[in-house]
Amino acid sequence: MITKDEYSKLTRREKIALLAVAKERITNGDVDGFLFFCKFFASVVHGYKFEVGEVEQLLAQEYMNVYNHKYRFLNINIPPRHGKTEMMCFLVAYTLALNPFAKFLYITAAETLRKESST
Repeated sequence: MITKDEYSKLTRREKIALLAVAKERITNGDVDGFLFFCKFFASVVHGYKFEVGEVEQLLAQEYMNVYNHKYRFLNINIPPRHGKTEMMCFLVAYTLALNPFAKFLYITAAETLRKESST
C-alpha cells in the first residue's frame, strides 16, 4: 500500500492511474473491496496503516449489509477503541465515492465523538 508521502510525490498522471487501479478493486458492496478502500483511504488520506483483524472483518461484513440494504439500521455494541467509528467514517467515504447522492444519519451518544466524526 502506498503511503501519504509517496502519494504526494506522484505526478498527476500517476495519481490518476493509481486511483483507476484502486477503483477497480472497490466493487459495489463487496467486503474485500470495502476493506481495500479502508486500507487505501487510511494510507493515502490519513497516513497510517490500517490493520485488518477479526473485529474489522466482522465490522466490514455488517457495514456491507447496511450498504446492500440488508439492514435498515445497525446498532453495534462493542468496547471502545475497536474501530467502530473509524470504519463508519470509511463507510461514509466509500459510499459517497460510489454514490455521491447517498445520505447518512449518524447517531452517537457521545457529543465529542459526534464532533470528531462530522468534521
